[in-house]
This record gives sequence, C-alpha cells and structure tokens, in this order.
Amino acid sequence: MQSKNIKQRLYYRRKEVAEMFGISLRTVDRKIQDGYIKAMKGGHTVFIKSDSVNIENMFASKPKFNNEF
Repeated sequence: MQSKNIKQRLYYRRKEVAEMFGISLRTVDRKIQDGYIKAMKGGHTVFIKSDSVNIENMFASKPKFNNEF
C-alpha cells in the first residue's frame, strides 16, 4: 500500500472559515478583531492560521490571540 503525501493547510481565508462554521464574514471579522482566532494580513487578503480555527477558540469565553493589523 502506498502512503500518500497529505499537505496540511497553514492558512484559511475569511470566507472559508465562515462556511466551516456557518457564520457571516462580519462575525469572522469580529472574532479576529476580538482575538478569538489568529490572523494576519497579506496585502488586501486576511489569512487565518489553521491551528486557531476550532470550536474551542471560536466560542471561548476569553480571547486567546492579539491580532494587530
């Protein structure tokens, strides 16, 4: 049996995260601004760290990250 080389994504875009959780882009923006998910800006695109995209971070009672754009 051959093992496949699976590439794990490092970043998601805002729209992808919104679709994953069934929330609006505006809610994703608020989660980034409030520090619930880790993101960085590259030009006009916002990149969201894949390791910060999970249920615990999205709906936590306290923010974990400090995003400064």
